[in-house]
Amino acid sequence: PVGSFDEALAGRIAGVQVTSADGQPGVTMDITIRGANSLTQSNAPLYVIDGFPIEDMDNASINPEEIESINVLKDASATAIYGSRGANGVIIIETKKGKAGKPVITINSSLGFQQTQKRMEMMSPYEFVKYQLEISELQSNFVAKQLYTPADLPTTNALYDPNGRTLEDYRNMKGTDWQDLIFRNSLMQNHNLAIRGGNEATKYSISGSVFDQAGIILNTGSRRYQGRLSLDQTISKKLKVGLTANYSENLRYGQTVN
Repeated sequence: PVGSFDEALAGRIAGVQVTSADGQPGVTMDITIRGANSLTQSNAPLYVIDGFPIEDMDNASINPEEIESINVLKDASATAIYGSRGANGVIIIETKKGKAGKPVITINSSLGFQQTQKRMEMMSPYEFVKYQLEISELQSNFVAKQLYTPADLPTTNALYDPNGRTLEDYRNMKGTDWQDLIFRNSLMQNHNLAIRGGNEATKYSISGSVFDQAGIILNTGSRRYQGRLSLDQTISKKLKVGLTANYSENLRYGQTVN
């Protein structure tokens, strides 16, 4: 289960690089086809969704469950069809449509957890105080030998015994690992509901989804509400009318890492 289709493409197609600037929940992935073609302009490919070219698209606006197929044009075939707009490659997306027959109700739901894989090993209170006292002693020796003046040295708070404590008093003292207060095991859930059906003349597809990802850092996360309506009407042998409407609300909260 992924929040957007670009995450599902990572590492699956030769010549297509999917990267992220950081691990922020809901961050937009950068897709580059056959490497960067420009130093100053965008290297993003052209997206064609159900036949409609779209530039600078937010990939999270499309529910991955709604995608029927993805085709990537990487070579001269892209520019031959779409001109200069396809110079960075083309990603063609076909979404799911209604089919003739009884209504089909599809429910998809997933639930998962995320956590940090590796944390920094922190000093104990005893190790930290000892380290700071050693720095203070080293600075004092520099001043005594007139290698530096006090103004040249960084300011260090060497007072660790406001209550008459000694270094040994910190040996069995329990410290605070601030990583425990910043990180958490976060919940990620994705729920999808779709109804598709129709007859030979009219075919319809109605779907909605909720994606909620809490970040492993407190007060960070991403939430998306998405709805899609597709209607195909055959009026005559020579005339067919189609309607597609997509609504997406993306909320990303938390301090931006970069």
